[in-house]
Amino acid sequence: MNSLVGFLLIALVCSTIANPTSSQDNSASAQDKNTSSPDKSSTSLDPLLEIDFIGNGKKLVDNLLKNLLKVGDELRITISTFTDGIHEQIRVFILALTEDANKLRDNVTVAIKTITERIDLAGYGVRACIEEKLPTAQEFYSTAIANSKQCADETIASLQSLVDQLADVAQEAVYVSEKAINDTNNCSGNLFAQGVCYGRVIIQTQLQSARIATQSAILTTRINFAMSTLPAALQVCTGSNILIAGSQASSVLSEMATCSLSAMLPSSAELKA
Repeated sequence: MNSLVGFLLIALVCSTIANPTSSQDNSASAQDKNTSSPDKSSTSLDPLLEIDFIGNGKKLVDNLLKNLLKVGDELRITISTFTDGIHEQIRVFILALTEDANKLRDNVTVAIKTITERIDLAGYGVRACIEEKLPTAQEFYSTAIANSKQCADETIASLQSLVDQLADVAQEAVYVSEKAINDTNNCSGNLFAQGVCYGRVIIQTQLQSARIATQSAILTTRINFAMSTLPAALQVCTGSNILIAGSQASSVLSEMATCSLSAMLPSSAELKA
């Protein structure tokens, strides 16, 4: 910002030099007393000074653009890193979910087999009782996977939303850079007009750069925190739904065991006899 103030002051001074009318009027009496001194004021700046002044303005804009483009590049790298991390956590989640769900299915299958083996000699009623509950027990595998995936999708969606916002900030950095370049190319007119134009571009670009830096810092912090808690959140999705499915399976298996138990107990008619 100090360089910007200096740049605008130079523009003002150069304007005064380029339009010396008021200064000449104020010093008219002094010039009358010394008519032998030649008038060294001119109506235009030295071309080299003008070129140097315009060049300094362009350098200030160029430096801002380089910093802005650097921020955009860094954001794209950060986004790529976050995306890769999310994909890795999804891979780990699917492996863990598949393993836990397979264990659940195997345990339920073994329990069902144990019950059915005990009723080979049971009557039709017992078989019908067990077969009625058998499909429900086998569905727990698919239900556990579906509910776990839904939980994971919701967890990842909130994180992906933050990453998408960060991508928007990176895209805005590109837009601001392109606009600054176009605005600079459109700066024309005399030295003062160009100085004012460059100053306006510098101020706008600095303000937008500061806003982009703030937004990216806030989003990056939030994403880092979400990424650090993502593994635990996905484990909760898997563990809680497998636990619920296991509890429900145990309930059904207990009912199936009751079917086989009823075959072993004497009927009411037998008790009366």
